[in-house]
Amino acid sequence: MKTEQATYTESQVQELIAKAIKQDREFQAQVLRALPLVEADVKQGWIENPKSLGRQLENVLCPATEQGEESAPKPRTILRKISKGEVTILRKVAEATISKCAGTRTIADSGELFSGYLNNGFRKIKGNRETPDTKTEVHEMVENATFAEMFNSLGRDLNTLVFTQDQVIEFCTSHRNKLRTEGHGTFFLLKEGDQCFVACVYFYDDGRLKVSLFDFEYDIAWDADYRRRIIWDANYRRRVVVPSRS
Repeated sequence: MKTEQATYTESQVQELIAKAIKQDREFQAQVLRALPLVEADVKQGWIENPKSLGRQLENVLCPATEQGEESAPKPRTILRKISKGEVTILRKVAEATISKCAGTRTIADSGELFSGYLNNGFRKIKGNRETPDTKTEVHEMVENATFAEMFNSLGRDLNTLVFTQDQVIEFCTSHRNKLRTEGHGTFFLLKEGDQCFVACVYFYDDGRLKVSLFDFEYDIAWDADYRRRIIWDANYRRRVVVPSRS
């Protein structure tokens, strides 16, 4: 059985192309009009996670017509330790020690250090305290993960992973060479009351440090392709918290 092939004149082809282009433009315009007001840090998160943005848009704009059975999630390693000297999967970097901090400096008042960008949200984080010398380790992402997946993958109580603002400032001042480069983030866990936050420090070719603030519950998977980093306290079992002076 033969099937007839539709034939079009040159003018008809041009008309179809023009209609398709017009439809694309109208669709893109409607998407832009429908966008909600997005905070600067959330925009930056999407800028740094274009694959995740594409997946989210695909799920919303192109829903699957049939849902198959979900496969069981595969176990995955989200972080790898970076230490010094060995060319292995666990590539080493020298340990970094955050010197004793008085607990007096705040990120909100560190505009000179974070001259590229400083999120106003840091003003709502008041917690600070005196801390002793603290050994830290750097971890680097090897799979896409949300903040919760990253930090929980360390197998520790989140309270033992929390830094003070003064410690974040000291790390960025004394160990800048351990921060992720090329505009990709290095994450520090903070806490105010019962709520956790993540400070994201990054910089571009101009060298000016920027710091954004995210809620810990920010439920977007960060792309592992950019090898973002997490800093955490490596000697928490020996840590003695010194009460702040009244």
